[in-house]
Amino acid sequence: MTRIKNQHRYRLTNCQGGSRLDIGGHYAITGFYPHCDAANGTKVIAVSSPFKWDIKDSDVESVEGIRILAHGTNFSLDLEDGNSANHTKIKLQRSCLSLNQIWAFTEQISIENQHAYILRNFRGDKAVNISGDDNYSVDCSRSHDSYSQAWIFQQDDDKDGWFIRSSCSGKYLGVEGDVANGTKVVAVSSPFKWDVRDSDVESVEGIRCARYWFMAHVFV
Repeated sequence: MTRIKNQHRYRLTNCQGGSRLDIGGHYAITGFYPHCDAANGTKVIAVSSPFKWDIKDSDVESVEGIRILAHGTNFSLDLEDGNSANHTKIKLQRSCLSLNQIWAFTEQISIENQHAYILRNFRGDKAVNISGDDNYSVDCSRSHDSYSQAWIFQQDDDKDGWFIRSSCSGKYLGVEGDVANGTKVVAVSSPFKWDVRDSDVESVEGIRCARYWFMAHVFV
């Protein structure tokens, strides 16, 4: 049986055409208003109050994924008119054995505040390492699970970025000079903010820190 974990983040990809459930500034994903009755064609939108859904395993033969239904009903999340193009609206439709109504889910990388991680680059399986000689130089070295390769992720107060602090020296992962192509990454005394995003390289699970690719592993 499909296992969805509580409080984990997932991407939802429609099994019909590979489009993803999305919310944007110019068009809404669609969940319907709690006061509306579930019916064929009911529009799905983003709402402020929690709305309950039923999650069931795919019942379409040879297709792995989940069916998402309005709680207590037989109406599933579906693509409008079976269209898989960008910006296609989402609606409720009476459940049937259609790929439009089956959603593949991909768990997103979850970085936890104040937890330490080793950052391994996918190319060559080297880890981000701070030099013990000057506590300033940062390189990618053979992974050896030492404190020089352990980095603590600290979320800033606005929760719109991360500070990455060395477990070894207490210094922060930062840059030497202005942010640009070729700027050297070094350890700095003052917190330097990074954007941490999920991998957008196909079939690669990991995170993107600004313009650098890393895979995160918990440091124990």
